[in-house]
Amino acid sequence: GDEFDVSPIRLAGFALLRAPALLETTLVFAVLFGSMLAMFRLNRRSELIVMRASGMSAWRFIAPAVMFAFLFGVLATTVINPAAARLTAEFERQESLLRNPMTPGIMVSEGGVWLREGRSDGQLVLRAAESRDGGQLLEDVTVFQYFHDREERPVFARRFDAEQAELAAGFWRLTNAWETAPNEEPVLHAEVAFPTELDPEEMVDRSEGPRSLNFWELREHANLLREAGFAHEPYALRWHRLLALPISLAAMAVLASAASLGHARRGGAFRLAAFAAIIGFAVYFSDTMLASLGSARVLQPAAAAWAAPAFTLLAGLFVVASVEDG
Repeated sequence: GDEFDVSPIRLAGFALLRAPALLETTLVFAVLFGSMLAMFRLNRRSELIVMRASGMSAWRFIAPAVMFAFLFGVLATTVINPAAARLTAEFERQESLLRNPMTPGIMVSEGGVWLREGRSDGQLVLRAAESRDGGQLLEDVTVFQYFHDREERPVFARRFDAEQAELAAGFWRLTNAWETAPNEEPVLHAEVAFPTELDPEEMVDRSEGPRSLNFWELREHANLLREAGFAHEPYALRWHRLLALPISLAAMAVLASAASLGHARRGGAFRLAAFAAIIGFAVYFSDTMLASLGSARVLQPAAAAWAAPAFTLLAGLFVVASVEDG
């Protein structure tokens, strides 16, 4: 707010736009500590002890918490995430316009790669059939150049059709480009250069981020990026992590239940609660680290997304089985 002289009302609007995305991040901890609180309350009232003394298996009173966590994960992935993604996309759009109204925008679709870059005297629209080298080399390129009239409206100036466009430091370089302008004969240029604010290393970063796309769009967008020659791993990873979210929440519920069972037999509520909390944070940071490895192409997206939830769930089930059945 101080940097861009934004009013408190608009800052509150930014916070509301970011709130659902923050909910997704904290959902795992909410389920962990909520399940722990419910189980410890039952323990404090001796209800778990009575149920176990009557011969009821621990699996029976653990199952509702685990099933609720799993179903809530399904709801978060299929319903909450689309709403959060839409608000996040709006937040990123407003933030980008606030920081720089002429920030280049990139879109990848079935029709190819589209790029729009605004300037003080007009704008440049670029379309390419395919790309290579992470978007730094474009094939079958068409460039539309517009200038602003006195009323700041875009007016078509000229068009370039080129075999290739290479992104270098500070400019686009077109090869074998035909220039077409109104009321003029087409002209062939061996090379044509256009200045740009894009850096080769941030070509993909200017496109829609994984968090601004919802669960139902991510897989298709990842396939489009892969076919277009862009790095698709962050989008595939995000899709797999959302798909694994129900398992992650179920694993947290199992961990909380395992801590409660240990308390019922051996005592030490605080020690076991602290242990479960440490395990929960360890799982979170392990999942984050694996996600970083997946984004960096060290691990496959599916392996990076499913490893931590699957291991946590199996470990929790092992602890419950050991306490219950010996």
